[in-house]
Amino acid sequence: MGDPPTSIVPPDEENFSNVIFNRVEKSYKANTDILCSFIYSQNFQPKKKDWIGIFKVGWKTTREYFTWTSAASDQEGLERRIFFKAYYLPKESENYYQFCYVDGKGEVRGASTPFLFTNENKEEDCEILMVMTEEEQKMNTQRILELQEEQQRSAKQISELKESLAQVQIEKDSLNNMVSSLEKEKLSQTSQIEDFEAKLETCMDNREKLELEKKEIQIQLNLERNKKDDETKQLEKMKTQHKLDHEEWEKNIQRLQAELKQVELSFDTSLRENENMKLENEAQQKKMAALNVDMALKEILISELKDQSQDLKKFRKEVETLQDTLKDQRAKELETTKKMASDKEKQSILEKDLDQQKLLSATFEKEMETLVLTVAEREADIRKLHELNQEQLNKIEKEKERFKEELEKRNASAEEKEQEMRNRLKSNEQNTLTLQRQLDERKKEMEMMSIELNDLHCTVHLREVEISELKDERKRTHEEMDHLNQVLNQRSMGTFSSCLSYRNPYQEEGLWPLVGGQERQPDLECPICKEKFLGSQEQLLYDHMLCHEIEQHD
Repeated sequence: MGDPPTSIVPPDEENFSNVIFNRVEKSYKANTDILCSFIYSQNFQPKKKDWIGIFKVGWKTTREYFTWTSAASDQEGLERRIFFKAYYLPKESENYYQFCYVDGKGEVRGASTPFLFTNENKEEDCEILMVMTEEEQKMNTQRILELQEEQQRSAKQISELKESLAQVQIEKDSLNNMVSSLEKEKLSQTSQIEDFEAKLETCMDNREKLELEKKEIQIQLNLERNKKDDETKQLEKMKTQHKLDHEEWEKNIQRLQAELKQVELSFDTSLRENENMKLENEAQQKKMAALNVDMALKEILISELKDQSQDLKKFRKEVETLQDTLKDQRAKELETTKKMASDKEKQSILEKDLDQQKLLSATFEKEMETLVLTVAEREADIRKLHELNQEQLNKIEKEKERFKEELEKRNASAEEKEQEMRNRLKSNEQNTLTLQRQLDERKKEMEMMSIELNDLHCTVHLREVEISELKDERKRTHEEMDHLNQVLNQRSMGTFSSCLSYRNPYQEEGLWPLVGGQERQPDLECPICKEKFLGSQEQLLYDHMLCHEIEQHD
């Protein structure tokens, strides 16, 4: 067994509350094994190299230990116990000693109240030497007798109190077991509370996220609604514009139809005129045919007249030859003058007939030329009218086609716009429906989360009520135990009022006041609400501060 880990640095008194020594007697019998009981605080974690030593009061560093033993223990629960062997303990002495818990780094984590090592009983550890007179001695003997009687009574009471103390100890052990079970349950409940708090935080985070998502969805929904309203307004404007355009188109169509009717009327009139012209042309053609027949007849006559003229020319030549022959024979044939006169008369008649035939052929040719000219003029007029009618018909057809194309284009564009607006309306309605469904789902999730939060709040409230009830019960048990200990100490020390009331020399004066001959640990104070607690009520202070933390989390 080597030396324990120590330190030359003076200890820090703030760490003395990590380990609490309980059931420390005011004196222990020398040459006997002694029991050391201690309790770890909630925040302290023991190590294998931790040890407990017996120090003489007034020590400065952990190297000044008298004896030591390891703090490791196989026991379970809050309270741990170790034994110091009698061989290593100090002998009977007037010096005070105390237990000190030292960790593996050599730092002190807890210190007990001082105690003595003696061979006498606890009831006889206080003797007073006095120099008295005889009267005072008589009075003192009488007083001693009274005190002895009172001591006997108190001894009976002490025995009764010891029995009750044994019962109280049993109850205390049971209460300690209950406290340990309650501590375990408390730990489980604290873990559950931590889980609930973690769930609550996650629920709160989810709730905040859902709130943000709800706000975003609401904003998006408002934007979609505004967009939908704008689109509906725009659609109404487009509808009104479409109606106006449609009315204008209808007016234009009516106007074009009226123009078309007029054109058709003019076309009908032109067709009628054309028909009339055709009839006239047919009549003229008939006339032309008749004229052609006349011309043919006249040509036949002309040819006949030409033949006759040729015959006349031949006849003239013959006449001339005859005249020549006559001139030649005038002289020769005087007798025949009479005959020649009659021949002259015949020649003049023939000449007259020839002149008439020439005049008739000239007039006939003139009439033929005038007829040809009139026929050509009529054919030219007919061609011009036909060309004009054809041009008007082409223009009318082109206008019809153009109007039809414009109407088809406008109707197609209007139908496309209307279909597009309908599609956009359908898409907007679908988007609004999907957003509404998402919003309903989010609302359901929020309701479920709120129900879970309410359940968690209820469970946390119930746990807090149970913890407060357990704290109150534990506080009552501690108060009862403290009261019983005080009563027991007062009963045991009542006959020895002049007994030595000692204090820990290591502590400063006035730090631990004496109450009924018993040292009281310094008061503890809550750093949050400044509530006072006894020095032995560290667990109550810890639970009290835990309640503050739970309230802050809520």
